[in-house]
Amino acid sequence: MSISGPLKQNMARKILITVSGGLLAFLIADLISMDLAIQVAASVFVGGVLFVSVYLVEVDQRLAEVEIGQAKHAEVTQDLMQKGFNKVNKATELFGQLEASALRTDMMTQLVRNSTRIDHTASPLIFSFAQGEIMRLSKLLKELGNDSDVPYEGEDRDWMLGLTRHASSTIDAISLTTVDAGIDGGLWMTDLGQRYLQTQQEAVDRGVKIRRIFVTDRASSTQDSDFQHMCGVHSRMGIEVRVLDAADAPGTRANTMFDFIVFDESLSYESTPASVPGRSRQPIIINTRLVQDRERVEDRVRRFQELWKAAQEIS
Repeated sequence: MSISGPLKQNMARKILITVSGGLLAFLIADLISMDLAIQVAASVFVGGVLFVSVYLVEVDQRLAEVEIGQAKHAEVTQDLMQKGFNKVNKATELFGQLEASALRTDMMTQLVRNSTRIDHTASPLIFSFAQGEIMRLSKLLKELGNDSDVPYEGEDRDWMLGLTRHASSTIDAISLTTVDAGIDGGLWMTDLGQRYLQTQQEAVDRGVKIRRIFVTDRASSTQDSDFQHMCGVHSRMGIEVRVLDAADAPGTRANTMFDFIVFDESLSYESTPASVPGRSRQPIIINTRLVQDRERVEDRVRRFQELWKAAQEIS
């Protein structure tokens, strides 16, 4: 077995110190006594003492190094254990909050489990997209939990369909023909409109009462064949439909007319249109928002009731 370089140097140093000490002791003994046995014994004794002393010094140094290493290892271990306990405490706290919430625990657990299946090494694009969707959902839940308005840039698709699927009692809607373009089909002839109609049919089938007021900007609009056809489609689905000329709106409602849907009298779905010059059909929706503030939702409920009384039934 070969001896490493540092070990060889250490051994050579010990031998050199021992031999040097023994030689020095031999010379001193030679000056004191002429007896060769005493000289040899003195040199051996001094050399042995020096050898043992050097060995003990090295052992002490190594013990000190081991103690320092153990202290660092214990510090690192303690830090890792503390971080582990902190993670466990956070996980326990989150699980406790999840158990105490009204949301279904199995669905939230499924969300977390499915999110862990996204492998960042498989496709950076998919991983980044998944992270973005999780952040978007997290922001939505935060805003819903804070009872604040939830904005969406552009025309929403999922919120309107999702709220219709989960409505349990009533859906009251104001549909401006200038927004939904009800006279020439507009929204109702698009993929979103067709899916919205289907989702409303399912809501009616499970007992949800749906009322819709089509607000027109001129009386002749009600005689349009496309408009009559769309009103008939809603009526045959079990949706109560009335028509209101904006000029017949009570009080100042005519000057503050806007498109909204109230679900279960607890949340208002509202969109803001932008008119495009030279485009007479369906306008662009620049943003959508969910309104949760109780006073504002109650204002929408009262507004709908007033407009419903002023509107005319479809003959």
